[in-house]
Amino acid sequence: MATNAQEKSVDDSSPALVIVPRKRRSTQDLRRLSSAWPEVIARIREADQRLLLLDFDGTLVGLRRHPDDVRFSERGRKILRKLVGHENLTVAVVSGRELEKIQTLVGVEGIRYVGLHGAERAGETTVPSIAARQMVEAALTAAQTGLAGLRGIEIEDKHLSFAVHYRGARQPATEAASRVVGDIVATSNDKLRILSGKKVWEVLPREFPGKGVAVLELLARLPEKKIAIYFGDDETDEEAFSVLPGQITVNVGSGVNSHASFYVQSPSEVLQFLARLEKELD
Repeated sequence: MATNAQEKSVDDSSPALVIVPRKRRSTQDLRRLSSAWPEVIARIREADQRLLLLDFDGTLVGLRRHPDDVRFSERGRKILRKLVGHENLTVAVVSGRELEKIQTLVGVEGIRYVGLHGAERAGETTVPSIAARQMVEAALTAAQTGLAGLRGIEIEDKHLSFAVHYRGARQPATEAASRVVGDIVATSNDKLRILSGKKVWEVLPREFPGKGVAVLELLARLPEKKIAIYFGDDETDEEAFSVLPGQITVNVGSGVNSHASFYVQSPSEVLQFLARLEKELD
């Protein structure tokens, strides 16, 4: 599949969608957040303005086979509500889901929500060109036809983009689906690109800014002496990690092959650290 060097490399479970990976930190350079917490909280306290950036799927909640089965815990909501109440702390959820869906799933007022990997924000949705919209519609139709009959493959229509989920598929179906998706994007006249996540391929207009641009814009709105804290779990978050050098970036998972500086192992550990952050900001 043709992509350029600035796009996402794929996770190990994405056969056939292989591109040359960007240089990442080694596992030896990534530190467990728990062991670095005294240093991290000291840096957060020293800043006059703090920006807390959170991915949703795989970060605040566990991944599910069907995206519609995901539910955010009331404990998580309670923690976020408390964090939103802190002065000099901006909380943002940056997701690949549609803006309206992520607002409903999280359900906490006072958060800045960013949907479709940076393309949708309250009052600031990126509107793709007519040509790009037509290409997305054509690609979706082609995907629905080409992927029909492949067991375990699911298409999620996001209107301005779409996702192909293969969490429930066996290897032969996954490989067949990857060829179909690759061929579709390869014939899009460079109007579309693919972001590869955990068991999902996101097909979206190349005009969409991406999470990296979105988080930099949010950070730029804050005055000086500021710090960003970003938690994310997969390849769609690596772009954000890579544009936040010197900030507190946390990979959720194994911490292997990531641009992040720190790692935690699970969404439950993310919530533990958010609760700890909320208490120690008092």
